[in-house]
Amino acid sequence: MPSSPASLCRSWRERYELPGLAVALVDTSRPGYPLTYSESFGLASIELTVPLTTDCVFEIASITKLFTAEALMLLVHDGRLNLTDKLGQHLSELPESWSRVTMEQILRHQSGIRNYTAVPEYWEHTHVDLPRDHILNLVKDLPVDFEAGSRYAYDNTGFYLLGLVIEAVSQQSFGDFLQQRIFAPLYMNSTRMQDYAALISRRVTGYSKVEGKIRNKPFYSPTGTFSAGGLVSNLGDLARWVASLHTGTLLPTELRDHMLTTLSSEADNEQSEGFQLGLGWFRLENEGQPFWGHNGGILGFTSALVHLPERKLSAIVLSNCDWLENPHQLALELINSTN
Repeated sequence: MPSSPASLCRSWRERYELPGLAVALVDTSRPGYPLTYSESFGLASIELTVPLTTDCVFEIASITKLFTAEALMLLVHDGRLNLTDKLGQHLSELPESWSRVTMEQILRHQSGIRNYTAVPEYWEHTHVDLPRDHILNLVKDLPVDFEAGSRYAYDNTGFYLLGLVIEAVSQQSFGDFLQQRIFAPLYMNSTRMQDYAALISRRVTGYSKVEGKIRNKPFYSPTGTFSAGGLVSNLGDLARWVASLHTGTLLPTELRDHMLTTLSSEADNEQSEGFQLGLGWFRLENEGQPFWGHNGGILGFTSALVHLPERKLSAIVLSNCDWLENPHQLALELINSTN
């Protein structure tokens, strides 16, 4: 018999020495109250011995990219841009090789633009707030890794640029656009852009390991993550959001379906790495069944969001540490535990 969700989580928490772990199962056919299971384990703060609760707020890192993709599709729905638009149509002073990259190529991680987090100098400055131009300048003068559309390579820079496109087209800040078009309509009251100076209710402490010992995570400037990984959220908000995607609440189903339509690069190197890509969403297989999702990892936090369309079930995993490996595997095990 499959393990219960709670016993699975306790086993993973013990195996990986997780400070805290919050998980949820979501029935996406139930938009009114989609959560079918949510539970938290461990501590929101080790130093204060504060227990973790299911409404605690975590940094969700690259799961942010799924919101960036939806924000762009909302502008497509508005008729304010097209997926075939090139970066240069909306942003000025870009290298020529960047200007001709399309929105869709970025969403499918096929831009060829050098990933700024792969540049060693970036990691020397994550502890200070740097202007966006400084982040982009780390890679702006570097040659592209390949011609857009010819290959896949994970692309933080492209998603950072998409945030700038959303701001340019909407004439709002990225955070304000998300708040107006996604968070407020779905009553996602705990989701927002990361801000260390703000008082964010129920925000948990993140942890890293240094020489095998648990330590408070170092400061990681939100200017370095922006639309590629800068959101904080909790289980309930993410459950409402993933349910909205599959019921057409914000996006028409035809646009949602396009987001979940794969299109390989010319080299098809996605297949060799074991996945395919929609628009921001990764498609993999688990025991012969396809699933869609995204992991998030940042200093102090790990996350995963997984959706199995055939079963209309999603799973969310949030942890306040950065050493949890393959969090999507726990998400899949949680879904399988409902068999």
